[in-house]
Amino acid sequence: MSFVFVAVVAVLYTLSVKGDESYVQKFGDGAVRAGWLGSLIGIISIFGGSGFGSANMETIGPALAIASLTIFYGYFFKLGVIILD
Repeated sequence: MSFVFVAVVAVLYTLSVKGDESYVQKFGDGAVRAGWLGSLIGIISIFGGSGFGSANMETIGPALAIASLTIFYGYFFKLGVIILD
């Protein structure tokens, strides 16, 4: 799900290309921004829903790892763009 979120937001960000901007470079930038946005959404959903004090501490670690996957995917796409460009 994280992979799809980053890819879709990056493609939508690419559609905002104006002038002499590169589609490939814009896709990479959008992927990084989508990664950070997805991570923030994940962190808010982890701590916002049940409150930090009442959250199960055993499940917070794996949930934060999943939330950070969007950042990984964003930079993964960005690295792929740098290699292709």
